[in-house]
This record gives sequence, C-alpha cells and structure tokens, in this order.
Amino acid sequence: MLHREPTLGRMEKPHFKIVSPGVIGFSTLASLSFLGPALEPGLNDLRRYDNSFTVSHTYLYNNNTLVDCDQVTSKVQDMLSKWYYQETAKDNQSTIIILTPGCTEGTMLNQLAAKWNVLLITTINSDIQIRFKAQSPTWVTTSIAPSVYQGYMCLGLLRFYNWTSAYVLVDEGARNYFTNTAKLTLQLMARQYFLHVTFTFNSRKSDFDFTEMLTKMARERRGILLQVGWRWKNGDCVFIANQLFSNNFYGNFTWQYHDHDDAVVRQAYESLLFIHSTNMDSLKDESPEAAKMINEWTSNYRSDIFLLQQSRSALPPARA
Repeated sequence: MLHREPTLGRMEKPHFKIVSPGVIGFSTLASLSFLGPALEPGLNDLRRYDNSFTVSHTYLYNNNTLVDCDQVTSKVQDMLSKWYYQETAKDNQSTIIILTPGCTEGTMLNQLAAKWNVLLITTINSDIQIRFKAQSPTWVTTSIAPSVYQGYMCLGLLRFYNWTSAYVLVDEGARNYFTNTAKLTLQLMARQYFLHVTFTFNSRKSDFDFTEMLTKMARERRGILLQVGWRWKNGDCVFIANQLFSNNFYGNFTWQYHDHDDAVVRQAYESLLFIHSTNMDSLKDESPEAAKMINEWTSNYRSDIFLLQQSRSALPPARA
C-alpha cells in the first residue's frame, strides 16, 4: 500500500488525521490526481491554526491494483481498515476524517465511517443512503450533482415522454461516468419493471455494428438507450445524450471535427436532445479570490511531484 503523509504535529494539541483513499490517474474525474491540487491549499490554510490544533493528511492508493472505480469499490474497505487500525493502535487520541472524491465506493466507506463514528466527506459523489441518518450518521457531501441520481434522470425522461420500452447499449470501454450511469439506469429499470433489452460492447477493443440492431429497432418500434438514450418516432431517430458537464474528458459532444463527416453529423444533431447534468456557467466565480485559487490549483497540478508520478500520456485526448 502506497501513501504519502506529512510529519505529525505536536500531540498536546487536538490533532486531526485526514485520510483520502481512492484511485490515482485519469480514468475518472473522481480521482485523487484531480482532487489533490485543490486539497493541498485547503490543508495549508488549516495549518494557519497550528496554535489551536494540528492537521496531517494521508493519500491511500495503489497504482498496481486500484486503477478504476470498480477496483476501488471492491478493495477500499480492506485498504482503509488496515490503515485505520494501525493508526488507532499507536494513537487513539487524534480525530480521524475521511475526505475523498468518491466514485462508486461511497457506500463502502459509509459502512466503516458509521461503525467508527468518523466524519466522511465526499466531494464528487454520494448515494441515496445519505438521506437516512440512521444509515449514514457521519456522511456529508459537497457534490452539486451526485451521479447516483443519473439513473433516475434517465428513466424519468423516458417516462416523461411515455416511452414504455428501450434497447440499452452499454459501452464498457467508456469513461467511468458513462458506464456508471448505464449501470444505475439498468438497475432502476429492473426494479421498476421497465421493459428493456441490453447490448454491451467495448469500444477499446472493437467498434459496434449498429446496422443489425437499428434495423431490428425500426421493425419493433422500440426506443434505444445509448449510455443515455435514442428514440425512434415516426420513422425518425431522436437522440438523447447526457454529459455531467462540458469537458474534453468526456469526449467531443459537438458535431464539428473539421472533417468530411461534419455535414452528416450536423444533420443528425438536429434530432439531438442533449442534457447537461450541471450548468457550469451558472457556477462561474469571476472574483479575484476565485482567480487566485484557480491559478494556485493549476500550478499545483503542473508541479506537484505526487501528481507528476502519473503519466501525462494518460490524459484524455482533446477529441474522444
């Protein structure tokens, strides 16, 4: 298990141990690599109060076995429990806080946090359990758009238009956000008995042949959910696409690639219903304080040795 931890402060004062388990790299925005540049200035700010209390911080990760959200979800309890019991065995006076982006492992962390009576803060995601304080007594989130609700949004949209069945095409090679949204939507469809047929493929290994499926769809007059959705109506195909917010990380969602397909794709976009889960324009802060923080985060991201251990070749392409 790899970790990075500053030297502990003097123990005669209240001491807070902040631990951040998660994934390193660029497979998901819910990565410690993206949280770190903003987290470090926050920790430095807390250390202004060293006269009253001290703070230390630990990243928990493993580049060999924890490379995506699914692996973190399956192994985070073992990793965090090992760290927790080692720490409390040598120091049972400090206050422990779990602070992490949270991809799909939130419920697993919540089980431990509730049992230990430890504060759990997730910045990217949460779960429906967070509403029930008997199950989640110490869990809070700063996320403005937890992806756990994406399934409800997708199915709600289908029901809004009185669509009663769908084909679901899942790209298992897509970004974690899309595969997670598809997983949550399928689970909700099953629980609510929404008729659907599922196809899976992996775009990292091969392309998907749409011809047979689209022909069958046209014959059966069913809708199709592609990550989020397509719908046939009166012989036309209406596309429904979903994106957490506009960013190259999620791919190029415009019709313009400046190539020979632009005209055809633009015509197809006339039948596109495009949903942004988060309106980033409404969240813009153009104050001098915000500009200063952004500059600091950017500088940290480009210079931090911890982050630079990650290969920049893993960054998503400008056009996905």
